[in-house]
Amino acid sequence: MKLTAEDIATQLVENGVYETYKMAEKYLKLIKGQFQERLHSHESRRIEFPEHSLVAKFVPKRKFQTDHLSLNHYLYNIGLLPAVVQIKATKDQPQLAKALEAFQLKDEYYVRPNLKLKNTINQDLPWNTSLENQSINELAFWFNKFYRTCKQNEDLYNAVKNKILRFFICNEIEKMDFKYGSFSLLKRQPAYDSCKIFNNLGAEFLIRHGSVSSEKIQNYILKGLLSESEMNQYRTVTDIHLTFYLLPLEIERQMSQRFQANLIAASLNRGRI
Repeated sequence: MKLTAEDIATQLVENGVYETYKMAEKYLKLIKGQFQERLHSHESRRIEFPEHSLVAKFVPKRKFQTDHLSLNHYLYNIGLLPAVVQIKATKDQPQLAKALEAFQLKDEYYVRPNLKLKNTINQDLPWNTSLENQSINELAFWFNKFYRTCKQNEDLYNAVKNKILRFFICNEIEKMDFKYGSFSLLKRQPAYDSCKIFNNLGAEFLIRHGSVSSEKIQNYILKGLLSESEMNQYRTVTDIHLTFYLLPLEIERQMSQRFQANLIAASLNRGRI
């Protein structure tokens, strides 16, 4: 028998997937907070815990103020403007939204849950001794345990949400109430075709109303058609703060490999131009 969206949502709660995911997510946040508090004055910004295959690090993050108008003029002059900018029309810009209607891309949706926890998960796992009184080794052990639990159940949870989303769209359902709460279908902010806007409304319209997409800019940097130094001409650093990360060494290694591969690709592509 084919399951309905209500059947799938009910199984999500009754099988403990949602509550286990949220419990693990909560515990990870608390454990991470303990690591951050204990390591904030450490002499190194990167601290390995090899016996637990974990790494903690404080990474500087820069906050920029961008001269969007000048940057957009530059992108236009080098022929990249419509490829890397996007336009967003907010609720207080009805005239802009009206002008963009003809260029709106297909609507995209997502589902938002409002679920009641069953409170059946054992709450005594690591807290027989308060976190503040546990050693770093104990905290690392619990972090690894809950990290695996969180990721496993997060994947299951996202798979369920995608099934419910498809069911809602196919059956034109906007909200479903069931005994453990509800799921609602929501529309994402409209997106617009920048190339068509450029061709129909002109470059000046796109320059005035557009803002760069970081993801698209990064793609062109990887292709060797742009560089960080070019972008930095139009950005001013307004703040630098340290962001704390706690993650498995294997995950850090994979991230580092991707970063190095991107650097090599960008360098090779610039050499071909």
